[in-house]
Amino acid sequence: MKQLFRCDYCDYTGTAEEVATHEETCIHNYTKKSCWTCKHACKHQLVNFKCQVGQEIPEGKYIQYCKEYENDGKDA
Repeated sequence: MKQLFRCDYCDYTGTAEEVATHEETCIHNYTKKSCWTCKHACKHQLVNFKCQVGQEIPEGKYIQYCKEYENDGKDA
């Protein structure tokens, strides 16, 4: 039997190496300071974000390492 590991930020599972690689790019990784984990972002039409502090977000995209980022507190 093979041991499985789980991403600290989402439900992704795999080997230790696979999970380590995944966590570096996981959209729910709080260290990325992205719209996916920001309290100022609100999802609009499933894949689009609107920023409540006025940050311009291109349609179908999200921002990483945003200067306006504030943790949404859901990681606790």
